[in-house]
Amino acid sequence: MMMVAFFAGMVLYTVNPLAAQIQEGQVDARLLAFLTEPRVPEFGEVYDLTLRLRVAPEVVVFLPDTLLPSEDSFSAGQGSWSTSPGPFDSIDVQATYPIMSFRAGGVYLPNIVVAIRPRNGDEVSVRQAGNESLGLANFEIPTGAVQIITLEALRLAADEEQIPRPPADVLGGQWSSWLISAVFLIGLGLIMLIWILADYRNSARGMQQLTPKESARNIALKELDRLRSLKWHTDSRIVNFYDASTGVLRNYSGEEGPEWGTALTSTELMFRLEGRWGEDSVSELDSTVWVAERVKFGSYRPGSEDAEVHWGTIKRWIEGMPED
Repeated sequence: MMMVAFFAGMVLYTVNPLAAQIQEGQVDARLLAFLTEPRVPEFGEVYDLTLRLRVAPEVVVFLPDTLLPSEDSFSAGQGSWSTSPGPFDSIDVQATYPIMSFRAGGVYLPNIVVAIRPRNGDEVSVRQAGNESLGLANFEIPTGAVQIITLEALRLAADEEQIPRPPADVLGGQWSSWLISAVFLIGLGLIMLIWILADYRNSARGMQQLTPKESARNIALKELDRLRSLKWHTDSRIVNFYDASTGVLRNYSGEEGPEWGTALTSTELMFRLEGRWGEDSVSELDSTVWVAERVKFGSYRPGSEDAEVHWGTIKRWIEGMPED
């Protein structure tokens, strides 16, 4: 199977009574990322769309042979997929489908429609859609969009710009003194406008330098307090509460480097934090992050008091960090 790099996941849309259960994390099959190869396909060519799905350990997911056509793109053949272990006994699925788009510019990609049912015993978590999946609830998962280019149009535009033109075609054949004066005054006005804007920008930049920038630590602490005030953990939105709380930790950790944020798995993030701040500093934080993973990708649902304790662990760790 194709080896690719992925970016942020997508939201699962449902058209079935099980939708509420899926959104609450009781049944889970979500799109983590997608990638096209080549990254910017040419108009009329067949390219590969690779989807990365995460399936909870309690369910069986049936994958289709082809994707659901969009207004701009359709499946150009049957897809293939492979699986690998995910966090907390979940399954990561990498599915690749050949796609063709019939419009240039930004186009929507086909969506994937899967069927889901509870898993029995040790049976395989991912299967090909067929007779066994008939009658099951179907879920349409949006994928995203891609930029399609027309190379021939780009070449023609480049060639046209290189064709020399006579002065009369560019400037015109008749220029009066009034027209020359008008052009001169307009040019002078533009120069003055540019000078004014440059002076204003320099003044604004000086004011920004005089105004102290709020530290990433204080921003993260304020966001944690805001999340707690929303009371998601006491209002049946425990998954959102844990997801947002650990998201604050990821954003704050991202200040250490661009690759420290959402690009890392929880294991990679904790490994880097431990290497940066020491094992003793992140020992309590480590257990909190793994509880959050069980909540987001499993069926574990702690009470509101436990959720607030884990929230407090994240806040105390950030409070202990030095100012920027």
